[in-house]
Amino acid sequence: MDAIDKKLNKAKLEQGFYNIIDGKRVLVEKTLSVVNPATGLQLANVPDVDHTLLDQAVSAAQRAFPGWRALQISQRKVLLTSLLKRMNDHTEELSVLLTAEQGGPLAIARFHFDLLTKAMGPALMQMELPETEQEVPHIGHITKRFTPIGVVGAISPWNLPVLISFCKALPALLADNTVVLKPSPFAPLTVLRISDYINELLPPGVFNVVTGGDDLGPWMTSHPGIDLITFTGSTFTGKRVLASAAATLKRATLELGGNEILRSAGGIRTVRPRWDVTPCR
Repeated sequence: MDAIDKKLNKAKLEQGFYNIIDGKRVLVEKTLSVVNPATGLQLANVPDVDHTLLDQAVSAAQRAFPGWRALQISQRKVLLTSLLKRMNDHTEELSVLLTAEQGGPLAIARFHFDLLTKAMGPALMQMELPETEQEVPHIGHITKRFTPIGVVGAISPWNLPVLISFCKALPALLADNTVVLKPSPFAPLTVLRISDYINELLPPGVFNVVTGGDDLGPWMTSHPGIDLITFTGSTFTGKRVLASAAATLKRATLELGGNEILRSAGGIRTVRPRWDVTPCR
C-alpha cells in the first residue's frame, strides 16, 4: 500500500455517507458517484434524493422551527459550540477526506478547519441579537428586535465546501432558523461526514443535509416551505436562483462570481469575474 492509500485510510470511506433528515440517516437506491480529482478514481457514492425526500427534509425543518426558536440564544450557543468542538475532534480525518474529494493541499484543508473551529466559529458565538428601544420624534416609541425567517435553504459550491456550508448554516442556526443544506455533488463527502458526527448534538430537524443532482437545486429554490435561499456559485446560475425564488417571494442571499461568456455580433468575449450580494433584508 503506497503513502496515498495509507493517508486515505484516515478518511474512513468504509463508513459510508448518509443524508440527514429529521435527525435520521437516509440512504436511497439511486446514488451519485464522487470522484477524486487527483486520480480520477471513485471515492464513494452519496444519495441522489428525489422530491419526496426533499419535502420530508423541509417538513422536518418546519416542525423543528418553533422549538428551536423558543430556546434562548445562550442555549443555542452551547449547542453550536459543542458542534464546533466535535468538528475539531475529527480535524485530521475530515481534512484528509476534504483533500481527497476537493483536490486541495492537505495543509490548506487543515487550515480551513482551524479557521472554522478556532476563529470564525468562536467569533460568531460572541454575537448577540439585542433588542433596543428608542423614542423617535413625530413617530413615538420604537422597539427594534431581530426575528428569524424560518427555514433556510443553503446551497454551497465545490471549491470551499466545508467553510461555505457552515458559514451559511451556523449564522442561520444561531439566529433561530432551521436549515436544509445542499452541498455540491462534486464535493459533498466531508459535509456529510460532519453532519453525521454532529447529528446527535442538535434536536431532530434543526439541521438537515440532502444531496442530489441537477434537479435538487431548482426544487429547493422553488420550494414553498423554504423561506430563504442562500446560494454561492456562478453569476449565471445565481440569476436562475433569484428568478426561481421570486415565484414564492422567498428571500435570497447570493454570493456570485465566475466568468460570464457573452455572445455578440463581434464574436465571444469574456467578462471579468464580479461579486454580487443580494441582502436578505
